[in-house]
Amino acid sequence: MTKYMVILGRWPRAQITPIECERESEQSVYVNGRRRGKRTEYENYFDSWEEAHAALLAASTEHLAIARARLQKAQGFHGNVKGMVNNETHANQAKDPDSQP
Repeated sequence: MTKYMVILGRWPRAQITPIECERESEQSVYVNGRRRGKRTEYENYFDSWEEAHAALLAASTEHLAIARARLQKAQGFHGNVKGMVNNETHANQAKDPDSQP
């Protein structure tokens, strides 16, 4: 029987691989005589390509949301740094407005 494997977890791969399994139980598949969990942190086996694709799409959507949040924080940090001024220079200019920076 054919199952469709995707690699999810921390660094998912944009790949759906058909895998021939000898047998399956409720929580495992058997590939080349070895038992593998259907849903693990790394490999996930699905009954159809469409199910595998939906899981991969959900993972990529989550990674995109995380990346957007990180970008927003980085842009905020950049804006804060860009807007910084040297308080000593401004204090000296306030005392002597004719001085040149």
